[in-house]
Amino acid sequence: MISQFNTIFPGHGDPLPADFINDQIACVKGILNNTLERKPYKSFAGNAMVAVFGRASVAFNPANL
Repeated sequence: MISQFNTIFPGHGDPLPADFINDQIACVKGILNNTLERKPYKSFAGNAMVAVFGRASVAFNPANL
């Protein structure tokens, strides 16, 4: 399905190449199977953890996995 698109337009930030979605998927899989390094992350929404894969970073609450 990703091959049907060239660009994605996120809700904030600049447009990204469509294959960025692959990095997001790999990042979430790495979080779920605990293969990615997790670091503390603070935002306006509170404290969380963040993991990075390629161009993607995902902030999450480990208690909600």
